[in-house]
Amino acid sequence: MNRRTLPQRRYAETSDCRFQGKVFQVTAGFHDDGRLAEVFINGAKVGSDRDGETRDGAVITSIGLQYGVPLDVLVGAITRNPDGRPSSAIGAVLEHLKWRYGNGRPTEVDAGVRAGSGQQDSQTGGDNASIDVRISQADGRADQDHAARP
Repeated sequence: MNRRTLPQRRYAETSDCRFQGKVFQVTAGFHDDGRLAEVFINGAKVGSDRDGETRDGAVITSIGLQYGVPLDVLVGAITRNPDGRPSSAIGAVLEHLKWRYGNGRPTEVDAGVRAGSGQQDSQTGGDNASIDVRISQADGRADQDHAARP
């Protein structure tokens, strides 16, 4: 299996993901064909254990994606609490990415934003995995709510 290299310049989107009351900025980078290729996570105090864990998790996720591991496989491998929610920030980020990009590609709503039809503000709500996305577009406002609770 070969690792798919990324172009020097590539499209990326940044959104917010909340886990245990803390907001993490998640930047998703894409291959030229629009497939999810890399993840960066910021938000924990620099130098903290959580900062190291989220950065390492982002690197591992990115390498897996570049080797062709489906996002569904990564999401299925995370540790969960008894109520079904992710037990870690990286798990919450993976669920956020799955909800946002499904099969590893931007959704139709994202494609409109990607084409420059508006600005995007994505933020998760709730404790761990509830997501609230609001996208302003030239032709109006699209609102979506998603709650990943059992």
